[in-house]
Amino acid sequence: LTARATLLTTLLRYERAEADLRRAVQLQSGNVDALVALGSMAIKRGRWREGLESLRRATDLAPDNAAGWYYLGEVYHRLDQLVPALSAYERAV
Repeated sequence: LTARATLLTTLLRYERAEADLRRAVQLQSGNVDALVALGSMAIKRGRWREGLESLRRATDLAPDNAAGWYYLGEVYHRLDQLVPALSAYERAV
């Protein structure tokens, strides 16, 4: 489901991709790749708070996941929370 969602995102079919990612998380709550992808998609769609939830969960589950921290930094930046954004960006590298 996660791989298909990635393809659908590339094709700009966000609603269908999001449904696949939500289903992947529903089937496996610790699916970090799906959580990061949901967060990334939320950023693309301007849904910062929604992205924040998915990305916090992803980084809690996988504290070494650089992509999760990077996207979390992006969300904090968009929410004008610069101190947490900088902290997340630092964790990404």
